[in-house]
Amino acid sequence: GLGRDLKSTGALHPQGKAMALASIIRFATLAKAQGLKKVLIGATAALREASDASEFISAVKHETGLEIIPVSGPEEARLTGLGVITADYRANGIAADLGGASLELIPVGDGGVKPGHSHRLGPFAVLGPNLSVGGAGEIATIKSKVEAILDQKGGPIKPGQKLYLIGGA
Repeated sequence: GLGRDLKSTGALHPQGKAMALASIIRFATLAKAQGLKKVLIGATAALREASDASEFISAVKHETGLEIIPVSGPEEARLTGLGVITADYRANGIAADLGGASLELIPVGDGGVKPGHSHRLGPFAVLGPNLSVGGAGEIATIKSKVEAILDQKGGPIKPGQKLYLIGGA
């Protein structure tokens, strides 16, 4: 829920920040107990876009010693695709990573990935913090908006393609 308030305030959600920091502290403790020498944290859409992202990143560094590195949308898409083919090298279709503030789509196949796209289409980006829809008219408006954005970058997923779903949203 870090990006819950992005649409309305441009900033990270206070409760989301607290929950994320607590989770990262817990993760850092586990990583240290396991003797891990290096931990990489890649940040996605919420920390790419939020006006207060640098403050949160600094807080994580102060509390844990770990650094967060925001990744670009195309890099997030690439990493999504690599995750899919790591899990199943036979994957052939589209990897779709739906987070709170973005949707990444990337073609996967033949043991590799092709260039993908990141779209500002996560539920918090489209619906806002309450994740509510006001009825059939609003659903049609949202559907048209989503289709228009996807059409700008290569079109929607083709019928019959396998879709590999990833993400917390």
